[in-house]
Amino acid sequence: MTDSRLIRFFLGFTRRHKWRFLLAFTLMPMYAALMSISPIVTQRAIDFGIMKGDLEYTITAGFVYLGLVLLAFGTMIAQNISMQSAGIRTLAGIRAQVMRHICSLGKDRYDKQPLGVYVSRTTSDVEAIGETMTAGLTNLIGDALLILFIFVNILLVNVQLGLWSLILLPLLILIVDVFRRILRRLFDQIRTVNGRLTARTNEALTMVFELQNFNMTTAFMADFRKQSHEYRDKNIQTISYEALLFSIIDGLSFIAIGAVLILVARSSLIDDGLRIGGIVAYIQWLWLIFPPIKQMGGRFAVLQSALAAVNKIHQVMSTPLPDDTGAEAVAGTDLELQNINFSYIRDEPVLNGIDLQVAPGSSLAIVGPTGSGKSTIVRLLTRQYDLGPDNGEILLGGTSIRQIPRQRLKETVVLVPQEPSIFHETVFYNIALNRPEMTEAQVEGICRDIMADEFIRQLPDGYRTVLESEGANLSMGQRQLIALARALASPADILIFDEATANIDTRTEMMIQKALDYVIQQKTTILIAHRLSTIRDVDNIVVLHQGRIVDRGSHAELLARPGLYRKMYELQTRFDH
Repeated sequence: MTDSRLIRFFLGFTRRHKWRFLLAFTLMPMYAALMSISPIVTQRAIDFGIMKGDLEYTITAGFVYLGLVLLAFGTMIAQNISMQSAGIRTLAGIRAQVMRHICSLGKDRYDKQPLGVYVSRTTSDVEAIGETMTAGLTNLIGDALLILFIFVNILLVNVQLGLWSLILLPLLILIVDVFRRILRRLFDQIRTVNGRLTARTNEALTMVFELQNFNMTTAFMADFRKQSHEYRDKNIQTISYEALLFSIIDGLSFIAIGAVLILVARSSLIDDGLRIGGIVAYIQWLWLIFPPIKQMGGRFAVLQSALAAVNKIHQVMSTPLPDDTGAEAVAGTDLELQNINFSYIRDEPVLNGIDLQVAPGSSLAIVGPTGSGKSTIVRLLTRQYDLGPDNGEILLGGTSIRQIPRQRLKETVVLVPQEPSIFHETVFYNIALNRPEMTEAQVEGICRDIMADEFIRQLPDGYRTVLESEGANLSMGQRQLIALARALASPADILIFDEATANIDTRTEMMIQKALDYVIQQKTTILIAHRLSTIRDVDNIVVLHQGRIVDRGSHAELLARPGLYRKMYELQTRFDH
């Protein structure tokens, strides 16, 4: 993507704070004008004050010069405050929009991209923009205006000097453009490698115990060092090119100063009306003009880092969100699956002709061997994946869930995953999830109903105890109870439990089972079951095998006849004993 398009993409985020940016950009030419005309005051003080012995004129010129400098610095301070204020607000907006977009992506996008890459986009890439785009772009424009104003003033003082001063300008532009292209490519590679490093770090910290238990730390570190060295080498290349660019411009500036001073010494320029004051003013202009020219080279280089980060953010923001064009309200909680056919990979079906009905207030359990399609049904019910027009229909209250906005669907259907997430927040927050309508009394009542209140009150600060990330200071059963309480605290009428008792011991299973029995009595419930002993009391059980429904009925009915369900139950019973 071209730099101009990336800048336009970035400017789209700045509209909300356009008045602050406008103030800053209005002050830029004021500062450039004030700084560029100050040498003219010096020229007049020398030529018409000092050289003519006019002390009063010289003193007045001195006060004017001081006033110009103070006004210029005041303008620069106001411009920097305005720009930084607008920039910080813009970055906060970018981070929020990027995070909102990432959180709205479909499940298929998360399956294809490491989470660490998304972490990098919302952290280091946004910071790269903050460090360079707002300040770097501002200074770049300010430097360009100052250089322009100085050249105009030099031309007004002496046309020949101005023309000679312009000789190096095309060469400088060519050099900066060549390095800009090289650095742009390198910074883009740095952002890519940094994203991969962040992803690997995220994976390592998430699976640190697996790495240790399977003695994979050495192999992992070898791969990590390889990527880390690649990141190091790219940065060294970048620093080298930046240093070379700065050195070339620095050298050209000294050559230019020496060459122009030789020209100033020529009698033709003196004869052309250039007086002592003009020569001093010109030297001042030289000292004013070359620092920004040198800095512009560096700022062009740094700007490429920001543009590379903008490009990565643009790629994320360009990732299409799941289709969500529906506008229908949820008219009821009766759920029906009609002839569902679905596959993740073409010609490799996962579900074949699934037909299901779940009445309001009833309970349904879905069982089957691994790979039979249980989790796929859950993903379709919660719109993690969408059905195509020829894949059948899922109706909620008689309305296709494709016509119901995801937000409304989430208010009606809530999924409790096999391994629930626990936030590094209080127990109360983890259950109420910051819903303002939920009171402590309501949360405590829910926890008493599912027998979670007892263990919560034994925590150091009860419901105000701050839990560790992912619930590290809780057992699996306690985490499941927190998740059950969270589901009951939600406004949803349909609760889906994905293998709620898959990874817990028998004693904890009994505790979770009692809690589930209470939940089943309160709301429409769908259970993806691994332990068949936990679904004895549900209203209906559906048995899946290779993506098809091979049997259905109550627990007693399925055990009364030969089939897959009875085989699975007998195997589990034999294993448990």
